[in-house]
Amino acid sequence: MPHSLPVDSLEELGEIRIGVWEGMFAGEIAAKFPDLWQAWRSDPSGVQMPGGESMAQVHHRAIASFNYITEANHGQQILVVTHDVIVRLLVAYCLNVSTAIYRRLEVANASLTIIQQVDDKCRLRLLNDTGHLRGE
Repeated sequence: MPHSLPVDSLEELGEIRIGVWEGMFAGEIAAKFPDLWQAWRSDPSGVQMPGGESMAQVHHRAIASFNYITEANHGQQILVVTHDVIVRLLVAYCLNVSTAIYRRLEVANASLTIIQQVDDKCRLRLLNDTGHLRGE
């Protein structure tokens, strides 16, 4: 690593665990679980995949990790590399809105989202920025 900074891995910031859907293509899931698939596509906030996590469970672990990281690194800049589900849920948390906003947020691969913690309040400073990917 060019900056010799420590890297910690937190399983709690991993992707949503999708249970029996793991390894299946979208078409297979839609055919085998049509009602659940439709609910997931429209508003995943109340969905739990068979053998997987609910959005509420993921939300809980993401917030717990966010709070742990910000408390342990108070006053410092932190880089967290994670998945779009986690980013969307943390943005909803910081905006103090329902996770039902999930589908209205765009989080592209390798995009930057900046959340600033000021005292006990979050500020969304940047969402889904991909300018660095264009080589500018």
